[in-house]
Amino acid sequence: TMAHQFILEAATADTVVQTLSLSPGPNLSSLGQRIGATLQFRQGPQPVTVLCLPSGASATFPTAIVPRQPFFLELGWLMTPTLRQRLIRRYDERGTWVSMTQVIEEKVI
Repeated sequence: TMAHQFILEAATADTVVQTLSLSPGPNLSSLGQRIGATLQFRQGPQPVTVLCLPSGASATFPTAIVPRQPFFLELGWLMTPTLRQRLIRRYDERGTWVSMTQVIEEKVI
């Protein structure tokens, strides 16, 4: 089990900043724009969209599938008001499923 810290906070009325602190390792930050029920993250080689669903659920996917590029799909949901689970499936450049990761997050603040 690895412990990391993930912070999602509003930067402005229509943008959010997410920061992932890896231990040990660097901090990773990205800026997302709110568009309706989605967050659009355009940094990096493959922009992603997060669809915010009712009751704390979410789906994350590439904004566009780029041929011959690896990608990931993610589903997340609240198990309790302070406990969230995410399943992340990674695919290689041929679209072959290569791994699945389960993440359990606990809200501490």
